[in-house]
Amino acid sequence: MSAFGLAMKELRTEADLSVREAAARVPMSATHWWRLEQDQRHASAEIAASIDKAFDQGGRLYALREQPQARPVVAPPPLMPPAAAAGEPLGADDVDRMNATVRQLIDLDQQFGADEIYQLGLRAFRAAQARLSAGLVDPTQATEARRAAAELAEVCGWLAYDADQQDLARAMFNESQLDAELIGDWHMETFVRDLRAMQALHVGRPEEALLMARRAIDHPQVKGRMEAIFQLRRGRALAALGSEAEALDALDCSFTALADGMSSTDSPWTWWIHEAEVRLHRSLALSALGRHAQACEESLRSMELLPKSQVRDWAVYQAYRIGVLTAAGAWGDAVAELARLQARWPDVRSTRTANLVMAAATRRGVPADVSDAARQCLAAAR
Repeated sequence: MSAFGLAMKELRTEADLSVREAAARVPMSATHWWRLEQDQRHASAEIAASIDKAFDQGGRLYALREQPQARPVVAPPPLMPPAAAAGEPLGADDVDRMNATVRQLIDLDQQFGADEIYQLGLRAFRAAQARLSAGLVDPTQATEARRAAAELAEVCGWLAYDADQQDLARAMFNESQLDAELIGDWHMETFVRDLRAMQALHVGRPEEALLMARRAIDHPQVKGRMEAIFQLRRGRALAALGSEAEALDALDCSFTALADGMSSTDSPWTWWIHEAEVRLHRSLALSALGRHAQACEESLRSMELLPKSQVRDWAVYQAYRIGVLTAAGAWGDAVAELARLQARWPDVRSTRTANLVMAAATRRGVPADVSDAARQCLAAAR
Protein backbone atom coordinates (compact mmCIF):
# COMPACT_ATOMS: atom_id res chain seq x y z
CA MET A 1 0.00 0.00 0.00
CA SER A 2 1.32 3.46 -0.88
CA ALA A 3 1.93 6.16 1.73
CA PHE A 4 -1.16 7.97 0.44
CA GLY A 5 -3.39 4.88 0.70
CA LEU A 6 -2.01 4.07 4.14
CA ALA A 7 -2.72 7.61 5.33
CA MET A 8 -6.31 7.35 4.11
CA LYS A 9 -6.79 4.07 5.95
CA GLU A 10 -5.27 5.51 9.14
CA LEU A 11 -7.59 8.53 8.98
CA ARG A 12 -10.60 6.30 8.60
CA THR A 13 -9.53 3.82 11.29
CA GLU A 14 -8.59 6.47 13.86
CA ALA A 15 -11.94 8.18 13.37
CA ASP A 16 -13.68 4.80 13.63
CA LEU A 17 -15.45 5.37 10.32
CA SER A 18 -16.65 2.96 7.65
CA VAL A 19 -15.59 3.59 4.06
CA ARG A 20 -18.98 5.13 3.35
CA GLU A 21 -18.83 7.42 6.40
CA ALA A 22 -15.31 8.57 5.59
CA ALA A 23 -16.19 9.21 1.96
CA ALA A 24 -19.27 11.22 2.97
CA ARG A 25 -17.06 13.71 4.82
CA VAL A 26 -15.18 14.74 1.65
CA PRO A 27 -17.71 14.18 -0.09
CA MET A 28 -16.98 11.42 -2.61
CA SER A 29 -18.34 7.98 -3.42
CA ALA A 30 -17.47 5.12 -1.10
CA THR A 31 -16.18 3.14 -4.07
CA HIS A 32 -13.79 5.94 -5.03
CA TRP A 33 -12.50 6.18 -1.47
CA TRP A 34 -11.85 2.46 -1.33
CA ARG A 35 -10.03 2.42 -4.67
CA LEU A 36 -7.80 5.29 -3.57
CA GLU A 37 -7.12 3.61 -0.24
CA GLN A 38 -6.20 0.34 -1.98
CA ASP A 39 -4.04 2.06 -4.64
CA GLN A 40 -6.43 1.07 -7.40
CA ARG A 41 -6.66 4.71 -8.50
CA HIS A 42 -4.40 7.77 -8.27
CA ALA A 43 -5.76 10.73 -6.35
CA SER A 44 -6.17 13.99 -8.20
CA ALA A 45 -4.82 17.17 -6.62
CA GLU A 46 -8.39 18.31 -5.98
CA ILE A 47 -9.37 15.09 -4.18
CA ALA A 48 -6.23 15.08 -2.05
CA ALA A 49 -6.89 18.69 -1.01
CA SER A 50 -10.53 17.86 -0.22
CA ILE A 51 -9.50 14.97 2.03
CA ASP A 52 -6.98 17.23 3.78
CA LYS A 53 -9.69 19.80 4.44
CA ALA A 54 -12.31 17.28 5.56
CA PHE A 55 -9.94 15.64 8.06
CA ASP A 56 -7.99 18.79 9.01
CA GLN A 57 -4.65 17.41 7.83
CA GLY A 58 -3.00 20.69 6.88
CA GLY A 59 -1.87 19.51 3.43
CA ARG A 60 -0.41 16.13 4.50
CA LEU A 61 -2.42 14.11 2.00
CA TYR A 62 -1.63 16.55 -0.77
CA ALA A 63 2.08 16.15 -0.10
CA LEU A 64 1.85 12.37 -0.08
CA ARG A 65 -0.04 12.48 -3.32
CA GLU A 66 2.89 14.30 -4.92
CA GLN A 67 5.22 11.41 -4.06
CA PRO A 68 3.12 8.32 -4.78
CA GLN A 69 4.49 4.84 -4.52
CA ALA A 70 5.25 3.47 -7.94
CA ARG A 71 2.64 1.07 -9.20
CA PRO A 72 3.38 -1.84 -11.48
CA VAL A 73 2.89 -0.99 -15.12
CA VAL A 74 0.68 -3.35 -17.05
CA ALA A 75 2.38 -3.95 -20.38
CA PRO A 76 -0.15 -4.19 -23.21
CA PRO A 77 -0.35 -7.46 -25.10
CA PRO A 78 1.80 -7.85 -28.23
CA LEU A 79 -0.84 -6.21 -30.41
CA MET A 80 -1.06 -6.66 -34.14
CA PRO A 81 0.08 -3.55 -36.08
CA PRO A 82 -2.75 -1.84 -37.97
CA ALA A 83 -3.10 -2.60 -41.66
CA ALA A 84 -2.16 0.90 -42.79
CA ALA A 85 1.09 0.77 -40.85
CA ALA A 86 1.99 -2.83 -41.63
CA GLY A 87 1.06 -3.07 -45.28
CA GLU A 88 2.22 -6.67 -45.30
CA PRO A 89 0.13 -9.84 -45.43
CA LEU A 90 -0.43 -11.68 -42.18
CA GLY A 91 2.09 -14.48 -41.93
CA ALA A 92 3.08 -17.21 -39.53
CA ASP A 93 4.79 -14.77 -37.14
CA ASP A 94 1.64 -12.66 -37.02
CA VAL A 95 -0.49 -15.71 -36.23
CA ASP A 96 1.91 -16.57 -33.41
CA ARG A 97 1.60 -13.01 -32.13
CA MET A 98 -2.20 -13.19 -32.21
CA ASN A 99 -2.14 -16.44 -30.25
CA ALA A 100 0.28 -14.91 -27.74
CA THR A 101 -2.07 -11.95 -27.39
CA VAL A 102 -4.92 -14.30 -26.48
CA ARG A 103 -2.81 -15.97 -23.79
CA GLN A 104 -1.66 -12.65 -22.38
CA LEU A 105 -5.18 -11.24 -22.26
CA ILE A 106 -6.30 -14.28 -20.27
CA ASP A 107 -3.38 -13.85 -17.85
CA LEU A 108 -4.08 -10.13 -17.43
CA ASP A 109 -7.75 -10.83 -16.80
CA GLN A 110 -6.78 -13.13 -13.93
CA GLN A 111 -4.49 -10.47 -12.45
CA PHE A 112 -6.40 -7.24 -13.01
CA GLY A 113 -9.96 -8.04 -14.10
CA ALA A 114 -11.77 -7.40 -17.36
CA ASP A 115 -12.51 -3.71 -16.69
CA GLU A 116 -8.82 -2.89 -16.99
CA ILE A 117 -8.09 -4.78 -20.20
CA TYR A 118 -11.15 -5.33 -22.39
CA GLN A 119 -10.18 -2.28 -24.44
CA LEU A 120 -6.78 -3.85 -25.08
CA GLY A 121 -8.53 -6.93 -26.38
CA LEU A 122 -10.74 -4.85 -28.64
CA ARG A 123 -7.77 -2.97 -30.06
CA ALA A 124 -5.92 -6.22 -30.72
CA PHE A 125 -8.88 -7.76 -32.53
CA ARG A 126 -9.61 -4.70 -34.66
CA ALA A 127 -6.00 -4.45 -35.78
CA ALA A 128 -5.94 -8.09 -36.85
CA GLN A 129 -9.41 -8.02 -38.43
CA ALA A 130 -8.57 -4.92 -40.46
CA ARG A 131 -5.79 -6.81 -42.22
CA LEU A 132 -7.96 -9.87 -42.78
CA SER A 133 -10.79 -7.76 -44.20
CA ALA A 134 -8.35 -6.06 -46.57
CA GLY A 135 -7.13 -9.44 -47.81
CA LEU A 136 -3.71 -8.86 -46.28
CA VAL A 137 -2.98 -12.46 -45.43
CA ASP A 138 -0.54 -15.07 -46.73
CA PRO A 139 -2.77 -17.68 -48.45
CA THR A 140 -0.92 -20.48 -46.66
CA GLN A 141 -1.82 -18.87 -43.31
CA ALA A 142 -5.40 -17.83 -44.10
CA THR A 143 -7.11 -20.58 -42.10
CA GLU A 144 -4.84 -20.24 -39.07
CA ALA A 145 -5.16 -16.45 -39.15
CA ARG A 146 -8.96 -16.72 -39.15
CA ARG A 147 -8.84 -19.25 -36.33
CA ALA A 148 -6.62 -16.94 -34.26
CA ALA A 149 -8.92 -13.99 -35.02
CA ALA A 150 -11.95 -16.03 -33.94
CA GLU A 151 -10.29 -16.86 -30.63
CA LEU A 152 -9.19 -13.26 -30.14
CA ALA A 153 -12.77 -12.06 -30.72
CA GLU A 154 -14.11 -14.72 -28.34
CA VAL A 155 -11.73 -13.65 -25.54
CA CYS A 156 -12.51 -9.99 -26.19
CA GLY A 157 -16.21 -10.85 -26.01
CA TRP A 158 -15.75 -12.60 -22.68
CA LEU A 159 -13.81 -9.64 -21.26
CA ALA A 160 -16.53 -7.24 -22.42
CA TYR A 161 -19.17 -9.54 -20.92
CA ASP A 162 -17.47 -9.56 -17.53
CA ALA A 163 -16.98 -5.79 -17.71
CA ASP A 164 -20.74 -5.59 -18.39
CA GLN A 165 -20.20 -4.00 -21.79
CA GLN A 166 -22.91 -6.20 -23.24
CA ASP A 167 -23.36 -4.59 -26.67
CA LEU A 168 -19.65 -5.01 -27.33
CA ALA A 169 -19.70 -8.58 -25.99
CA ARG A 170 -22.54 -9.46 -28.35
CA ALA A 171 -20.70 -7.95 -31.32
CA MET A 172 -17.47 -9.80 -30.49
CA PHE A 173 -19.22 -13.15 -30.06
CA ASN A 174 -20.90 -12.62 -33.44
CA GLU A 175 -17.53 -11.81 -35.05
CA SER A 176 -15.97 -14.89 -33.50
CA GLN A 177 -18.73 -17.20 -34.69
CA LEU A 178 -18.53 -15.78 -38.22
CA ASP A 179 -14.77 -16.37 -38.43
CA ALA A 180 -15.23 -19.89 -37.08
CA GLU A 181 -17.91 -20.61 -39.69
CA LEU A 182 -15.71 -19.25 -42.49
CA ILE A 183 -13.00 -21.82 -41.76
CA GLY A 184 -15.35 -24.64 -40.80
CA ASP A 185 -14.14 -24.89 -37.20
CA TRP A 186 -17.25 -26.55 -35.77
CA HIS A 187 -15.91 -26.85 -32.22
CA MET A 188 -15.09 -23.13 -32.03
CA GLU A 189 -18.41 -22.26 -33.64
CA THR A 190 -20.31 -24.36 -31.09
CA PHE A 191 -18.32 -22.91 -28.19
CA VAL A 192 -19.20 -19.37 -29.25
CA ARG A 193 -22.83 -20.39 -29.77
CA ASP A 194 -22.88 -21.35 -26.10
CA LEU A 195 -21.35 -18.01 -25.11
CA ARG A 196 -24.00 -16.23 -27.15
CA ALA A 197 -26.74 -18.21 -25.43
CA MET A 198 -25.21 -17.43 -22.03
CA GLN A 199 -25.09 -13.74 -22.81
CA ALA A 200 -28.61 -13.71 -24.22
CA LEU A 201 -29.88 -15.08 -20.90
CA HIS A 202 -27.88 -12.47 -18.99
CA VAL A 203 -29.41 -9.55 -20.92
CA GLY A 204 -32.97 -10.91 -20.83
CA ARG A 205 -33.32 -12.47 -24.28
CA PRO A 206 -34.55 -15.97 -23.44
CA GLU A 207 -36.10 -16.60 -26.89
CA GLU A 208 -32.70 -16.02 -28.50
CA ALA A 209 -30.96 -18.30 -25.99
CA LEU A 210 -33.59 -21.00 -26.54
CA LEU A 211 -33.16 -20.88 -30.31
CA MET A 212 -29.39 -21.29 -30.07
CA ALA A 213 -29.67 -24.08 -27.52
CA ARG A 214 -32.21 -26.02 -29.59
CA ARG A 215 -30.15 -25.71 -32.76
CA ALA A 216 -27.11 -27.06 -30.95
CA ILE A 217 -28.99 -29.93 -29.27
CA ASP A 218 -30.41 -31.00 -32.66
CA HIS A 219 -26.88 -31.43 -34.07
CA PRO A 220 -25.85 -35.13 -34.14
CA GLN A 221 -22.38 -34.33 -32.76
CA VAL A 222 -23.69 -32.57 -29.66
CA LYS A 223 -23.51 -35.26 -27.00
CA GLY A 224 -22.18 -35.78 -23.48
CA ARG A 225 -20.88 -32.67 -21.75
CA MET A 226 -21.71 -30.45 -24.70
CA GLU A 227 -25.32 -31.59 -24.57
CA ALA A 228 -25.32 -30.98 -20.79
CA ILE A 229 -24.30 -27.37 -21.38
CA PHE A 230 -26.91 -26.65 -24.03
CA GLN A 231 -29.64 -28.39 -22.02
CA LEU A 232 -28.66 -26.04 -19.20
CA ARG A 233 -29.17 -23.00 -21.45
CA ARG A 234 -32.42 -24.47 -22.75
CA GLY A 235 -33.73 -25.03 -19.22
CA ARG A 236 -32.91 -21.49 -18.11
CA ALA A 237 -34.55 -20.00 -21.20
CA LEU A 238 -37.71 -22.07 -20.79
CA ALA A 239 -37.93 -21.10 -17.12
CA ALA A 240 -37.65 -17.42 -18.03
CA LEU A 241 -40.49 -17.97 -20.52
CA GLY A 242 -42.63 -19.67 -17.87
CA SER A 243 -42.56 -23.22 -19.32
CA GLU A 244 -42.06 -25.03 -16.02
CA ALA A 245 -42.37 -28.70 -17.05
CA GLU A 246 -40.13 -28.30 -20.11
CA ALA A 247 -37.58 -26.26 -18.14
CA LEU A 248 -37.24 -28.83 -15.38
CA ASP A 249 -37.03 -31.63 -17.94
CA ALA A 250 -34.18 -29.85 -19.73
CA LEU A 251 -32.30 -29.38 -16.46
CA ASP A 252 -32.78 -33.07 -15.64
CA CYS A 253 -31.40 -33.91 -19.09
CA SER A 254 -28.37 -31.77 -18.27
CA PHE A 255 -27.69 -33.82 -15.12
CA THR A 256 -28.09 -37.06 -17.08
CA ALA A 257 -25.79 -35.97 -19.92
CA LEU A 258 -23.13 -34.94 -17.41
CA ALA A 259 -23.26 -38.18 -15.41
CA ASP A 260 -20.68 -40.12 -17.45
CA GLY A 261 -17.88 -37.59 -16.84
CA MET A 262 -15.30 -36.35 -19.37
CA SER A 263 -14.59 -38.70 -22.27
CA SER A 264 -12.36 -38.63 -25.35
CA THR A 265 -15.35 -37.63 -27.47
CA ASP A 266 -16.05 -34.47 -25.47
CA SER A 267 -14.89 -31.14 -26.90
CA PRO A 268 -12.03 -29.61 -24.83
CA TRP A 269 -13.99 -26.39 -24.27
CA THR A 270 -16.53 -28.26 -22.13
CA TRP A 271 -14.03 -28.79 -19.28
CA TRP A 272 -15.74 -26.23 -17.02
CA ILE A 273 -19.15 -27.87 -16.68
CA HIS A 274 -19.70 -29.74 -13.41
CA GLU A 275 -22.47 -30.50 -10.95
CA ALA A 276 -22.04 -27.20 -9.11
CA GLU A 277 -22.71 -25.29 -12.35
CA VAL A 278 -25.78 -27.35 -13.17
CA ARG A 279 -27.19 -26.79 -9.69
CA LEU A 280 -26.47 -23.06 -9.91
CA HIS A 281 -28.52 -22.75 -13.08
CA ARG A 282 -31.21 -25.04 -11.71
CA SER A 283 -31.52 -22.67 -8.73
CA LEU A 284 -31.89 -19.69 -11.08
CA ALA A 285 -34.52 -21.51 -13.13
CA LEU A 286 -36.47 -22.50 -10.01
CA SER A 287 -36.31 -18.90 -8.79
CA ALA A 288 -37.65 -17.63 -12.12
CA LEU A 289 -40.50 -20.15 -11.81
CA GLY A 290 -41.36 -18.91 -8.31
CA ARG A 291 -40.25 -22.10 -6.55
CA HIS A 292 -38.21 -20.13 -4.06
CA ALA A 293 -37.60 -22.66 -1.27
CA GLN A 294 -36.16 -25.17 -3.73
CA ALA A 295 -34.17 -22.43 -5.44
CA CYS A 296 -32.51 -21.44 -2.16
CA GLU A 297 -31.64 -25.08 -1.39
CA GLU A 298 -30.13 -25.65 -4.83
CA SER A 299 -28.19 -22.40 -4.61
CA LEU A 300 -26.65 -23.43 -1.30
CA ARG A 301 -25.77 -26.85 -2.69
CA SER A 302 -24.08 -25.29 -5.72
CA MET A 303 -21.89 -23.19 -3.42
CA GLU A 304 -20.95 -26.27 -1.40
CA LEU A 305 -20.00 -28.24 -4.53
CA LEU A 306 -18.01 -25.47 -6.24
CA PRO A 307 -14.30 -26.44 -6.29
CA LYS A 308 -12.29 -24.25 -3.93
CA SER A 309 -9.80 -23.55 -6.73
CA GLN A 310 -12.46 -21.52 -8.57
CA VAL A 311 -11.93 -18.41 -6.48
CA ARG A 312 -13.33 -15.89 -8.95
CA ASP A 313 -16.32 -18.06 -9.78
CA TRP A 314 -17.19 -18.16 -6.08
CA ALA A 315 -18.04 -14.45 -6.18
CA VAL A 316 -20.32 -14.90 -9.20
CA TYR A 317 -22.07 -17.86 -7.58
CA GLN A 318 -22.47 -15.78 -4.43
CA ALA A 319 -23.96 -12.88 -6.39
CA TYR A 320 -26.49 -15.23 -7.98
CA ARG A 321 -27.26 -16.75 -4.57
CA ILE A 322 -28.00 -13.29 -3.19
CA GLY A 323 -30.40 -12.77 -6.09
CA VAL A 324 -32.16 -16.05 -5.32
CA LEU A 325 -32.46 -15.11 -1.64
CA THR A 326 -33.86 -11.64 -2.30
CA ALA A 327 -36.37 -13.09 -4.77
CA ALA A 328 -37.45 -15.47 -1.98
CA GLY A 329 -37.75 -12.65 0.57
CA ALA A 330 -35.03 -14.22 2.73
CA TRP A 331 -33.71 -10.84 3.84
CA GLY A 332 -31.63 -12.00 6.81
CA ASP A 333 -29.90 -14.69 4.76
CA ALA A 334 -29.23 -12.18 2.00
CA VAL A 335 -27.54 -9.77 4.43
CA ALA A 336 -25.42 -12.62 5.83
CA GLU A 337 -24.31 -13.67 2.35
CA LEU A 338 -23.51 -10.06 1.46
CA ALA A 339 -21.24 -9.91 4.50
CA ARG A 340 -19.42 -13.03 3.27
CA LEU A 341 -18.99 -11.49 -0.16
CA GLN A 342 -17.82 -8.19 1.32
CA ALA A 343 -14.88 -9.89 3.02
CA ARG A 344 -13.59 -11.03 -0.37
CA TRP A 345 -14.83 -8.20 -2.56
CA PRO A 346 -11.50 -6.37 -3.09
CA ASP A 347 -10.25 -9.43 -5.01
CA VAL A 348 -13.30 -9.82 -7.26
CA ARG A 349 -12.71 -7.18 -9.97
CA SER A 350 -15.89 -7.86 -11.98
CA THR A 351 -18.37 -5.17 -12.93
CA ARG A 352 -20.83 -7.85 -14.04
CA THR A 353 -20.76 -9.40 -10.57
CA ALA A 354 -21.18 -6.00 -8.91
CA ASN A 355 -24.18 -5.24 -11.09
CA LEU A 356 -25.74 -8.62 -10.30
CA VAL A 357 -25.46 -7.81 -6.60
CA MET A 358 -27.00 -4.37 -6.95
CA ALA A 359 -29.80 -5.65 -9.19
CA ALA A 360 -30.68 -8.22 -6.52
CA ALA A 361 -30.49 -5.75 -3.64
CA THR A 362 -32.47 -2.93 -5.25
CA ARG A 363 -35.37 -4.88 -6.74
CA ARG A 364 -38.85 -3.78 -5.72
CA GLY A 365 -39.76 -4.70 -2.16
CA VAL A 366 -36.23 -5.29 -0.88
CA PRO A 367 -35.85 -3.58 2.53
CA ALA A 368 -33.29 -0.86 3.10
CA ASP A 369 -31.01 -2.99 5.29
CA VAL A 370 -30.37 -5.37 2.38
CA SER A 371 -29.71 -2.51 -0.05
CA ASP A 372 -27.41 -0.85 2.47
CA ALA A 373 -25.52 -4.12 3.01
CA ALA A 374 -25.04 -4.44 -0.76
CA ARG A 375 -23.65 -0.93 -1.06
CA GLN A 376 -21.37 -1.54 1.89
CA CYS A 377 -20.19 -4.75 0.27
CA LEU A 378 -19.37 -3.10 -3.05
CA ALA A 379 -17.53 -0.33 -1.24
CA ALA A 380 -15.39 -3.17 0.16
CA ALA A 381 -15.49 -1.74 3.71
CA ARG A 382 -13.57 -3.66 6.37
